[in-house]
Amino acid sequence: MGIRTAAPRVFSLMLVNVPPALAQTPERPISTPVTTEENPKDGLIYVRLPSGSFVMGCSPTDAECGPDEKPSPQVTIMTSFWISQTEVTVAAYMKFVDATRAQVPQAFNFNAGWHDVNMLILNLCWNDASAFCSWAGGPLPTEAEWAYAARAGSAEARCGPLDDIAWYSKNSGLKTHELGQKRG
Repeated sequence: MGIRTAAPRVFSLMLVNVPPALAQTPERPISTPVTTEENPKDGLIYVRLPSGSFVMGCSPTDAECGPDEKPSPQVTIMTSFWISQTEVTVAAYMKFVDATRAQVPQAFNFNAGWHDVNMLILNLCWNDASAFCSWAGGPLPTEAEWAYAARAGSAEARCGPLDDIAWYSKNSGLKTHELGQKRG
């Protein structure tokens, strides 16, 4: 399966942290150097990911996958692409709102009034997310592009212990946290 044959584009609304420099290791066999740049429109750091192939979904060594999650397809990303290093922050989204007069989504109690601009923006519909990405320089990443970025070149079943790499119900206090606090 081939994805995107057009020139490299800028993407955003990433849901996982991609480290600023992905060193080539056996767990992260990226064959070309990874570069980062700040997008002047939204102020986010973007990572240029090389083209490549990966197993989308459950990796072959993942013993926790159910039978309905297999077989996992081999997917090829045909061109390099840019994706934000972190999720979109409130600050980045408010730049979009100021520039386009877009509607501000309703804030949650744990970030009332969107006072903490270093938190991720929440409560967006697909159209709002797509409009943000277009304004920032490109479309939303495809499911395959997002999964490729999340894997960061690893073929391992897990990217590390869950507490080290993600906020979830047992370690988050049931709220969002400032970005970049977990290992990507």
